[in-house]
Amino acid sequence: MLQGKCPNCGYECVGWGLQFPRHQSCARCGTGLQITRDGKPLGTGYSPFTAEKESVPGPSTTPTKESRI
Repeated sequence: MLQGKCPNCGYECVGWGLQFPRHQSCARCGTGLQITRDGKPLGTGYSPFTAEKESVPGPSTTPTKESRI
């Protein structure tokens, strides 16, 4: 069975739902849970607060009215 513990506030939870990112963050503070199975660490869970930021680059130049004609 999967177990999750928050390294920030100590919140603990157990269940197979921890295999899905939706359930891998602390219900109290939002930190990614430390997930273990049978006492063996599996990794840190997903947290929307620590997710990588994505950015889309804008156009290199703005088209002028003449170039669109």
